Amino acid sequence: MACAIVSEGERTELVLDFFYADAKGQFAAAQALYDINQPFTQKAVNEGGSLAWGGLLKFGGSWTFAQGWDAPSGSREMYFYRADHS
Repeated sequence: MACAIVSEGERTELVLDFFYADAKGQFAAAQALYDINQPFTQKAVNEGGSLAWGGLLKFGGSWTFAQGWDAPSGSREMYFYRADHS
C-alpha cells in the first residue's frame, strides 16, 4: 500500500493506491475504491496509480503528489504532479 486517500465532505470514499505484481509478474500500480462505511466491500479497481509513498495533498482544489520514481537513472530529481481538471 503506497497511500490511502479519504474524501472530504458528503462523499464517504476511500481510495487505496497500491503496488502489486501483475499476471506476468511485472510490477504495476492500481487504485481500489471503497465506501468508508463499508470498508470490506470493494466498489471499483483501476489499473494505474500514483504510488505516492509520501501521500497526496489537496492543494488549491487539485490533488498533488511528489514522485521520484520516474526521474532519469542516476538523477536525484523529484517531480510534482497534480490532477488536471480540464
